[in-house]
Amino acid sequence: MLNNEVEITHFLNMTPYSWKLTQQQKSLMISEGLKCELDFKIEVFNAI
Repeated sequence: MLNNEVEITHFLNMTPYSWKLTQQQKSLMISEGLKCELDFKIEVFNAI
């Protein structure tokens, strides 16, 4: 859970939807905290 304004702002700036949010929506997320699930797919390539 992110509940630090700086961390939430940085996280939102890494998404393509950041520019669609109004300042009011961003402020609401910051005041309530941001909780999300993340899925990662990591592929490792080895030189042959």
